[in-house]
Amino acid sequence: MERNETDKAPEMQIQGASENVNRTGSNKIVIAIWVTFLLGGFSWFAYSQQKNAAEAERLLNEAYTLYGQREIEASTELLRKSAELGNAWAQMYYGERLKNGFGVEQNMPEAVKWLRKSAKKKCTEAYYQLGICYENGEGVVRDLNEAEAWYQKALDDPSFATMSKIALDRIANLKSTENVGSN
Repeated sequence: MERNETDKAPEMQIQGASENVNRTGSNKIVIAIWVTFLLGGFSWFAYSQQKNAAEAERLLNEAYTLYGQREIEASTELLRKSAELGNAWAQMYYGERLKNGFGVEQNMPEAVKWLRKSAKKKCTEAYYQLGICYENGEGVVRDLNEAEAWYQKALDDPSFATMSKIALDRIANLKSTENVGSN
């Protein structure tokens, strides 16, 4: 029984493909090989991302456990590691810890950096925390319009709706007071 081209071992197919390209000048087969290689790379990348997400989640859970045991510095270190792996909640909590100097030395610019990363992943609590930073000029230049925008984003989440409304009222009062004082 004679084997056709598709029955050959992959190495032979590749060798045959390169000979075909040399004979015909066609790049179609080479492109097909590269596409197959790249798709395999993308699936490896996706697997790697899933593995990182699982590790980040494990670290976050361990950080919660250590926090419950009042091991604040160790908990904060695990939050940092989880945040570096991309977990939005860990990024937000690590940002809060940096902001408040809780379990780590206070570092406002670094806190804002982590809160922004979390906010990019649509973490409502990060929106609210960034509103506070901009309202008070903590780690950023004070900007009531920017604070208002962050509080407005947090308003969409029912768990932050009341706090956000209060914050938005406070911003409106601050803006009107500052406008009266500047006239």
